[in-house]
Amino acid sequence: MRTTLRSIALCLSLISSQCAPEGAALDRDAPVDGAALDSAVDASVTPSPVDAPARATLSFASVLHEDRSWVVLDTSLDQPGHGALTALSASNFHQVASRALTDEAQARVPAARRVRVFKGSQWVCDAELGAAVALSVSERPWNEAGHPEERPLEEAWEAGLRSIAAPLTVLRGACSEGTWATDASLPEPRFATREAAPDAIARLAYEAVRRSAEGREMQAHFREFCEGAQCALPWDESQGIERTATLFHTSDGRRWVFAFVRDTEGCGGIGANISLFAEVQNAAVGPALLRVTTTTTALDAPDALVEREGASAWPELRTHTDRVVFSATGEWTIQQTIVPAYGCGC
Repeated sequence: MRTTLRSIALCLSLISSQCAPEGAALDRDAPVDGAALDSAVDASVTPSPVDAPARATLSFASVLHEDRSWVVLDTSLDQPGHGALTALSASNFHQVASRALTDEAQARVPAARRVRVFKGSQWVCDAELGAAVALSVSERPWNEAGHPEERPLEEAWEAGLRSIAAPLTVLRGACSEGTWATDASLPEPRFATREAAPDAIARLAYEAVRRSAEGREMQAHFREFCEGAQCALPWDESQGIERTATLFHTSDGRRWVFAFVRDTEGCGGIGANISLFAEVQNAAVGPALLRVTTTTTALDAPDALVEREGASAWPELRTHTDRVVFSATGEWTIQQTIVPAYGCGC
């Protein structure tokens, strides 16, 4: 599985959620409250700082832990490597292989030599970057006995999600739980505070998920498979569905909600996995949601919300499985750096 996007996105970590569709559909019509659940997107949002092919600094990169810890520098090239393959040690679920970088890939390696590494909003280490390589991480196939097998190396390379990556050498702290890194020469990132969303805001977010294009599609899908009393419920209140909403507060006084609604039944469930991000605005009759955006890419829970300059700028939402940035049109920018290991043959 490989996600192709317009923008360069540098992302992270192993997806531990169950099978889910990819893609995003956005509603952009009007402010959202309990009565009107369409979305509006501000066209003045600051573009991601990593859109240019050549970068002097490294504003964000995922940290990937396989045979060792790697900083994932770029995931935009379909074939970032050439020449002989090197097999690297890997987990029970993944195979990792490397190649020398192509000239095009080499030109994309940022100038950063030292990085700060974070786990969510917490600093965990300072580290030095080694020489960058082309890295491929692929899921091992499952045999009839339900055990993962090893692919031939070239096949594993082609099956994997490929990136430009550099190994980490720890200078201070412990990098083993880090999820993302930034150039040590840049200012310290500023993080929003977070809490579980109050009931009124959580209900509004879940209703917006239900009324979104993805939610309506999931409801139709649910009706095809539900049985008995379950059919009287909306899909997001049926058996095996988990709902979580987190409220963030940025230093400029604004509030933001991230919600995800997903199926926890694994391969036997309906495959629901919808995430929502929106600004929360106070209204005379209660809170309202502005600039709602949704996606069906599996995101899980948020790690951190990183503030960005500008009154109309979207903050950067970083999750356990992906980095999410909002472009000038307010769209999700998501890129996986590793294939999911579901632990089942789905």
